Amino acid sequence: MIKWIVRASAMTHYWTEFEKGKLTYDEAIAAFVSTDPEIKDELFKACDSVSGIMGKYDYTEGWIGPLKEAGYKLLMSRYDLKAEECVFIDDTEENVRSAEALGMAGIVFTGYEDAAGKLAVMCGEK
Repeated sequence: MIKWIVRASAMTHYWTEFEKGKLTYDEAIAAFVSTDPEIKDELFKACDSVSGIMGKYDYTEGWIGPLKEAGYKLLMSRYDLKAEECVFIDDTEENVRSAEALGMAGIVFTGYEDAAGKLAVMCGEK
């Protein structure tokens, strides 16, 4: 059931739109239900149980620009990482493509087995 719920919610473009703030919490849930009405009750329960996790935090808007202007370079600079030596894994394709544009290898997370297989190939294990 968990995989079914994830496919109807987090693996849809509605999730991305919600993360971008283009859908409200209620609009996102309605969109998830429209994806798979058969599990409507389960989707509502799942979204209720993670309601504190799902959400747009207004206080974070506008942080990136001022931080960069203040000289903060975030993760790669902090740990002296080279993009070409990094692998970025995320369930949002747009985020992965952004990391790839910076020179990182990227994996769109669709499940453990898929990600593990792709990492094994990258590491020369397959």
